[in-house]
Amino acid sequence: MALTLFAMSDRHETEALVRIERQSRAVLAPAPDRGIACSWEWDVATNACRWNARTFDLLGLPDGIAADLTTFLLQVHPDDRGFVRRKLQAAAAGGNEVTIEYRIVRPNGQIRWLSTQGRCEINARGECQRMLGVHRDVTDDRERANALAETEAVQRAHDAKSEFVARMRLELCTPLTEILGFAQLLALDTTQPLTPRQRLWTAGIDQACKRLMDRAEDVLSLSSIDSGLVARSTEPVALVDVVDDAVMIVAMQSAEAGVAVHGDVSLRTAPMIRADRLRLRHCLVSLLDNAIKFNRAGGKVSIGARSEGTRVALTVADTGQGMDASQLQHLFEPFNRLGAERTHIAGSGIGLAITRRIVEAMEGTINVGSQVGEGTIATLTFPCGLAPARQQG
Repeated sequence: MALTLFAMSDRHETEALVRIERQSRAVLAPAPDRGIACSWEWDVATNACRWNARTFDLLGLPDGIAADLTTFLLQVHPDDRGFVRRKLQAAAAGGNEVTIEYRIVRPNGQIRWLSTQGRCEINARGECQRMLGVHRDVTDDRERANALAETEAVQRAHDAKSEFVARMRLELCTPLTEILGFAQLLALDTTQPLTPRQRLWTAGIDQACKRLMDRAEDVLSLSSIDSGLVARSTEPVALVDVVDDAVMIVAMQSAEAGVAVHGDVSLRTAPMIRADRLRLRHCLVSLLDNAIKFNRAGGKVSIGARSEGTRVALTVADTGQGMDASQLQHLFEPFNRLGAERTHIAGSGIGLAITRRIVEAMEGTINVGSQVGEGTIATLTFPCGLAPARQQG
């Protein structure tokens, strides 16, 4: 709708704007004092309007130009323009108060959020004679609200995934545990002993259940790490202690494979590192598991350490089959077994993906070098701990 700016003398203009300011304060009385108040008046009968200087400044327009409602609506964001027009017209038609939040686009392209409040002055016929009120810049409030909403959405997604992982762990592992338990009961039943063939079957059930439980736990662990659901607590850790624990865990596996696993003397003099002890042991066991599985009978796995400035490097070197450049490029991809799925070697292709995520969560790094036929070296680095390593004889 076309509007015309009142033509008035400077004195009358000043008096009118003072009146608008005074009456606008009544509109603002119930509202909190935030943003910058910019007064406006709209004469419904003539469609003329008046703004104070702060309104011109808010819209980014030169003070005193021939301003009308069309000028104002042109500053409103195109997506909000129709909504603002309808709200103002509806309030005037019903003689109601109005509160609107919407966006404007200043001439320089800057987008701001405004909150507009207004109310009608009713004439003797009960009609809205004019509307007056204020604009407030609420951009900062909007940005804070949006940031809070995003944070809450992330938290809800985090909680949902945490619940999903916990539920899936229960849904997957509980039935497998029950099947495993029944198979073990059958094998231990002395009143009705199993035949050799039946024992072979129950042994197969036992191995299959354990394998499925391991795979399920790997997948859920990866999901937990990616979601930030795995808590960690770093502390000064002596590498020699963690290595001794890990070597003991894989002792039976290495003996069955005919692979010798030993820690180098450098571990006993290496500085302490800052890490989560249990998760570091998990990573080391995973690396040793691979070093043994992909080794050869009579092969070796050596674990060593060295200082690198403010960090400490932990190395796991094997004499196994090694990998080519193409395999190294895809080494940390989840479920990519790099061709091992065509061999008798068991695995899911997810262990190294989990290891890298855990190491990086502890501010560590992991790099792998390899040569086909010569073996592989995995190098993990961690920040130095707060205390020197203890000497052991």
